[in-house]
Amino acid sequence: ADARRAVVEMEARKKLIVENQRMKEEVARINRISAIEAMTTLIAHEMNQPIGSAKVFAQAALRWLSLTSPDLYEARKAIGCAVEEIGRSGEIIRSIRRLSTRTPSEKALIDLSELIDHLLRLMKEDLREKNIVCDILHMGGGVKSYYVFGCYEEIAQIFVNLISNSVDSLGCVGRDKHIKFNFIRSERGWVSLVISDNGSGISELHLPKVFESFFTTKEAGTGLGLSICRDIAESHGGSLAIDSIVGVGTSVTLCLPEENASGGAIALAPQGR
Repeated sequence: ADARRAVVEMEARKKLIVENQRMKEEVARINRISAIEAMTTLIAHEMNQPIGSAKVFAQAALRWLSLTSPDLYEARKAIGCAVEEIGRSGEIIRSIRRLSTRTPSEKALIDLSELIDHLLRLMKEDLREKNIVCDILHMGGGVKSYYVFGCYEEIAQIFVNLISNSVDSLGCVGRDKHIKFNFIRSERGWVSLVISDNGSGISELHLPKVFESFFTTKEAGTGLGLSICRDIAESHGGSLAIDSIVGVGTSVTLCLPEENASGGAIALAPQGR
């Protein structure tokens, strides 16, 4: 009887663990979808641009070909430009699919600087309309590539959340609007990315709660963004910290262990970070 009870309890624990893991994965997936919804208007602008440009280039090619003496060189050049713009649209769609997939891809080497550049290209039209200026700064070495080993979708999810938060914070600011991305390479084998804005900031009352699940100051917020971002950072062996002053702005620091371009870990100092 004791053995049977032990088996039943063990099976119950196993089911509970599996269910907890399933719920955690589902919450993470829902948050990814929320991140995509936050980017919808941003992506819409960027999708309209390459599609519109492709149409213009295609029309130009038709005009070159309809001349009494068709200019094949100009027509080929215009068609080539149209193909490039269509390819850019495909790149945006693939980015959305990577972010919305239920199962994250396997971990691989990721260049954080390249990933930030890619996301800012997706958002550039909306950032321009909102008069938000983005600056990327590099400190701690001349090389401007910062490799980490991780899941592309999850790291991108962190950046999408943090950038979207900065954009929201800058929405009601009357002065010049800035978002800065400051890469800092540590001699101890760590790379930090500090994303800072000069937005409205977070009150001292709310600041200790920002990483708590379901805590939000936004009317339509889920309260899951920063919580899951920190979980992702810690699952990659790193950390996420936030500092903010009302009326001055907010800085969020993502710290991750750096990898060599060949995939080898950069040695850490004995004392750690």
